[in-house]
Amino acid sequence: MIKFWLVWNEQMGFPTHKHPTHEAAKAEAERLARCQQGHTFMLLELIGSCKRNDIVWTVPDGDDPIPF
Repeated sequence: MIKFWLVWNEQMGFPTHKHPTHEAAKAEAERLARCQQGHTFMLLELIGSCKRNDIVWTVPDGDDPIPF
């Protein structure tokens, strides 16, 4: 997993771009703040993730999974 940063404004939509460095995200937050006076832009840093891999679908023997 490669670390990345997001820029988020609570009053607007969800972040859409992963910034590869803290500096790049900070520069983007500053750019957006200049364009959107009065709005707050926050830097979010990836600190970890989790993933579940044990969900498996099975069909009983002899059953057709499509009922039509």
